[in-house]
Amino acid sequence: MLAFVSFLGFITGLPLDIMHVTFATGTLGFAGFEMMGHLTWFEVILACLGITGIGLMNIGVSFSLAIFVAVKSRGIDLSLMPDVLKYLLKKFFRNPVTFFYPLTIKK
Repeated sequence: MLAFVSFLGFITGLPLDIMHVTFATGTLGFAGFEMMGHLTWFEVILACLGITGIGLMNIGVSFSLAIFVAVKSRGIDLSLMPDVLKYLLKKFFRNPVTFFYPLTIKK
């Protein structure tokens, strides 16, 4: 479905495109191979920063959608979202490892 978006943009003449880290990195790889020797380091660094920006945007959107669904499923009032986010940030900066690796419960 992701590849179809670009095709749909081509057919309709609309500037539709997907922004995904995998596709952007692949495109950079193809461009780097085709333009071998013609790219400056500044252009390569700028492209890598763009890919990093795409990745941060993808993570941000995914996280915000996930937290919104979790809050709604728990029946938490949306006016409490700033407090929930403050709590999560405090917990993240105190022990960030728990956000990436699950805790093991000893029996």
